[in-house]
Amino acid sequence: MKWKISILIMISALAMAFHTYSSTDTAFNLAKIEHKKLIYVFELKTCPYCKMFNLKTLSDKTVQKILDINYRLVILYYDEHPEMFYKYVIKGTPTLWFFDASGEKPKPITYLPGFVPPDIFVKVLKYVYKLPKEPFSEYAKKKDDFVGERKLLKVSKKDAEYVLENDPDSVEAKSMKDFKGEEKVYITSSEKLAKELLKKAYRVLLVVKKD
Repeated sequence: MKWKISILIMISALAMAFHTYSSTDTAFNLAKIEHKKLIYVFELKTCPYCKMFNLKTLSDKTVQKILDINYRLVILYYDEHPEMFYKYVIKGTPTLWFFDASGEKPKPITYLPGFVPPDIFVKVLKYVYKLPKEPFSEYAKKKDDFVGERKLLKVSKKDAEYVLENDPDSVEAKSMKDFKGEEKVYITSSEKLAKELLKKAYRVLLVVKKD
């Protein structure tokens, strides 16, 4: 029983390390506003490879940093979302589907079946985000120090309020004293502050008034 308790503690710690979403709509909306990409992770709660992926790969600090900066991630369990498993023809778990979130609905990019160790997954995350012309087999041989794109995005007050309400990584910034780390999404109505924040952070949302 002790080892089972230890695993549960580790999973709880993982859940607090970075935020995942259970709602595909919320994750998509945030990814669209924040100019990030979207990942669906299909899992079974009894799947040993899913547990391995969570404990070994998603707990990796580099993986978490790349995910926080560039993606919004949804974990979908079969007993909670069977229709999604049928829609994406999931034949084994874990399976990951990657999406472009810039349109009116998620646009599939590619999928990745099975357990992936953290070092390979980091390369996959960078590759899918950047989508270079070369095949992944060639890209994976190269060193790539990419962490993320620094983006200053103009948003409406409505979108800013949506992000603040639904994204635990969002921070309403009134001065540089509100800076809490480069992975956070900062929201401000000051263009001067937005430019200062962008020197340290990867996503800054500048609230603008509609014409």
